[in-house]
Amino acid sequence: MPNQKWGLTDFFSYENQSAPPSLSCDGRMRVSNKSGLLECLEPFQTSSAVPTVTDMTILDGAAVVNMLRPGSAKTFADYANQVFIPYVMQTLQNVSHRLDVVWDYYRSDSLKAFTRERRGLEKRKRVTPETVLPSQWGSFLRVDANKTQLFAFLARYLLTVQSEKLMVTTQGPDVISNKPIDHTNLSPCNQEEADTRMMLHMAHAAEHCRRILIRTVDTDVVVLSVAAMTRHPHLQLWIAMGAGKDFRYIAAHDISKVLGVAKAQCLPLFHSFTGCDTVSCFNGIGKKTAWEVWSKCDHVTATF
Repeated sequence: MPNQKWGLTDFFSYENQSAPPSLSCDGRMRVSNKSGLLECLEPFQTSSAVPTVTDMTILDGAAVVNMLRPGSAKTFADYANQVFIPYVMQTLQNVSHRLDVVWDYYRSDSLKAFTRERRGLEKRKRVTPETVLPSQWGSFLRVDANKTQLFAFLARYLLTVQSEKLMVTTQGPDVISNKPIDHTNLSPCNQEEADTRMMLHMAHAAEHCRRILIRTVDTDVVVLSVAAMTRHPHLQLWIAMGAGKDFRYIAAHDISKVLGVAKAQCLPLFHSFTGCDTVSCFNGIGKKTAWEVWSKCDHVTATF
C-alpha cells in the first residue's frame, strides 16, 4: 500500500528467507555434532569389566573397511587376503559362537543422499580380485557404487574362512552364511543402514547368545542399542566404539537400565529430533543442551 506506514516491527515480522534459519543454512541442513550425545550417555554406565570373549560379535562392515587401510596390498585380492581376512581371524579368537558382518545397502532414493553428497563425488572403479587398488582409499570409499562392489566382494571372501564358528554376512538385501541357518527374520531386508540392520542380527541371535559385542564408529548404533535393550533385558550388549585415541567400550545394557524403559525407548526419537544424518538440528542448540532440557522436563518423555 503506497500510503501505509511501515515500522521495524512490521518489517521484521515477514520471512526474508526461503527456509527458516533456525533449521537450515541457506536452504541446506544444519548438521549436528552427533557424538555430543555420547558424553551425556556414557556417565550412566556401571559396568567396568568388558568380557574378553563374547558369544557373538557384530562388525559394522563399512566402519571396518574405513579403518583398515590397504597398506602394502596391491590388488583387491591382496586387500582381502592380507588386510580384511586377518582382521576377521583376529576377531574370531574372542568369539565363542557367532560372527556377523553387516554392510550398508545403498539406494539412489536414500534420505541420506545429502550426507553423502557433502562427502564429495569421485570416480567409479571396478572391483575384481586383479584390479589394482586406488591410490586414495578414502576417496574411493566416497562413491556408493564402489562400496557396493567392495562390500559384495569382501562378503564372498569372508565365507572362504575356515572356521567351526557360525559366520553370517549381508549381501545387498540378502544374507549368506557358512552354515545353514534360518534367515527368515534377516532377509530379504529393506534396511539401508547397517545401523538398524545390526539390531536385527542381534535380535536373531539373542536366543542363543547372552554376551554380544558390536564394533562400530557411529553414535547412531549406540542410540539404537540402548533402545533395543528394553526388548532384550537379559543381554549384555557392549559397543566397541571409535578408533585410535577415541576408542572405548560402552555398556549399552547399563545405560538402558539406568535410563529406564520409557526414556531408553524414546532415545532414538530424541536423537532424530535434535539432529541426525537426515534431520536438521536447531541452530545453536546442540545435543548436550537438549539433553539438559529433557533431564529437567520428564513430561517430554510421554510426548516422544
